[in-house]
Amino acid sequence: MACEIKAAKRFLLKFVQQDVSQELENSTSNEASQKVHGRFKRLSPFKDDNGIWRVGLCLREYAPFTADGKPPAFVPNDSRLVLLLMEQAHARKHSGVVDTTTQFRLNGY
Repeated sequence: MACEIKAAKRFLLKFVQQDVSQELENSTSNEASQKVHGRFKRLSPFKDDNGIWRVGLCLREYAPFTADGKPPAFVPNDSRLVLLLMEQAHARKHSGVVDTTTQFRLNGY
């Protein structure tokens, strides 16, 4: 069951990232001399082994605020998935903005 849940999460993340994948590609640099012009360049996005876009150049090896120890997955803020994930994080404690955001980040987004 846990394997199926992980596969479903990967599918959903890849699905919502499709709309901005070209912009994420433009925000990465393969060469040191190449200038990056993408909208998300400040997030330092990169693709992990599963093909999911993650953020944080410095967080590739160390991510202190995610439960799985991986850098957070990139989720476009205008996708319906963000709303559902935030509602899930809020339902956990029914707390304020800070606690909800913390839970959202602990979940790996």
